[in-house]
Amino acid sequence: MSGVAFASRLTHGTLITDSNHARIVEIDRDKNVVWEYFTNTDPNSNQRGGNGPLPTRAVRLRNGHTP
Repeated sequence: MSGVAFASRLTHGTLITDSNHARIVEIDRDKNVVWEYFTNTDPNSNQRGGNGPLPTRAVRLRNGHTP
């Protein structure tokens, strides 16, 4: 983890916006990665290195989606 921009507590873990790694990650209470999404994997996206879409905040919606 590097550059944590935002974190929110979930029922069974924590949702973290790891901006320096261009990802959103969910960890459980034992610090295991449950789910992660990298924001710069699409070939049409800007890549890291100052240009990339570095996430700053992610939240879990009531319907279970993470925008």
